[in-house]
This record gives sequence, structure tokens and C-alpha cells, in this order.
Amino acid sequence: MNARPQRRYRLDFRQLVLAERPASLLDIGCGGGSLLRWFAKGGVHAEGLDPDPAAVRALGDAGYRARVGRAETLPFADGAFDVVAAEFSAHHFEDLGRALAEAQRVARRAVWLLDPWYDESLGSQRLMLRWDRWFKRIDRRQGMVHNEVLAVADFVAALKDVAPERLEFRHWLRLVPVDLAWFDRESAEHGTLASPEELEELAAVRAEAERDGLTDDGAIVVRIAVG
Repeated sequence: MNARPQRRYRLDFRQLVLAERPASLLDIGCGGGSLLRWFAKGGVHAEGLDPDPAAVRALGDAGYRARVGRAETLPFADGAFDVVAAEFSAHHFEDLGRALAEAQRVARRAVWLLDPWYDESLGSQRLMLRWDRWFKRIDRRQGMVHNEVLAVADFVAALKDVAPERLEFRHWLRLVPVDLAWFDRESAEHGTLASPEELEELAAVRAEAERDGLTDDGAIVVRIAVG
């Protein structure tokens, strides 16, 4: 099976954030705490926030600082952290504009975001995006906040009151072919929740992937300068 590219994206993203030389960092949507743990082990005072009490409790049991909460209402004082970061969680925010405003409020230097992205000029990427939309549509029907892939225009619209010169965007893409056995495993549970029409769509994506190939998602990196 091909190694998925997200690990490389995460490592490169963390190096960019580390270049800010933060003494303190807030990880929004920390989940299992991968980013939080990485910075804490490097000597940064790192805290996490996540809506899942079980994830927060597990981090606390492991000796890390985390709170239950949502990105739209951060329970921290203005300028509480040098840097605020969100790694593959922005597309789960209920209100992107409000979440980014809150992130800027509690950051002293910058807000950094890493999220999935697809290069729609490539057929293998358009196909993966089609599957991504299929997957998320079913998630949303189950009550999950799982929004569409965010483009530069989405961030600019959510940051309409922020001067353009404070915004920086990067796109990364490692063209890693998707292993179809992995694709089938990832699709299986959602397939049990899919409508007949959605199962037909999945079969069509699978057939096209087998014929023409499918490549894993790229990444969009956003930096918002604060102060």
C-alpha cells in the first residue's frame, strides 16, 4: 500500500509554525493530540481544544493540557498564545468566519491552518474530490460537521475584515496513487448508510479509479498575521 502524504504535510506544516519560535501554542481541534504532543515535546507550552470529551480526557490522562470546547467560542483570554494552529480541522468548523476571528483574538503573532485541498486541473484529483464529497454528504446526514474542501476564496470571504497583506496561502501536492484496497475499506461503512443512488455513484468512482487512477489529497496552508 502507498504511504499516504498527510504525514509529510503535517511535518512540513509544523516546521513552518516552529519557525515562528512560539513559546506558547493553542491546537484547535486537537483530537488525539498529534500536533499538541509534537510541540509540547519540543518545549513549547501547548494546549489543546476539542469538542470530544473522550479525546480531551485521554490527553489529560497522558499529562497534556486540553479543554472541551468549540473553535467558535474559545475559552481563552485575548492574546493568550503566541500562535494558534489547526491541523486538518478547519473543514469541521461550524462557522469558519467566527472560528477564525476567535483564533485571531487569542493569538499574539499568527494563526496557522493546514487543511485538505485538491488540484482540480488533474483528473485523478477531481475524482478523489468527487469521492470526498460523496463521503462527506453521508457524514452530514448523520449529524457530523464535515464541510466541503476549503479554497482560498472561502478563507478570503471568511476573513473579509482582515487586510490582504496579512494573509498568506500555499498549496502542497504529492501525487500519491490511492490504493484501491484502502479505498474499499474506507468506503465500506459509509456504503451501509448510502442510498441506492449513492451506491451507484460510488461504483462509478471505483470503476473510473481502477481505469484511470486516483491520487490522494493535497494540502492548503494558511497563515494569518496578527498584531
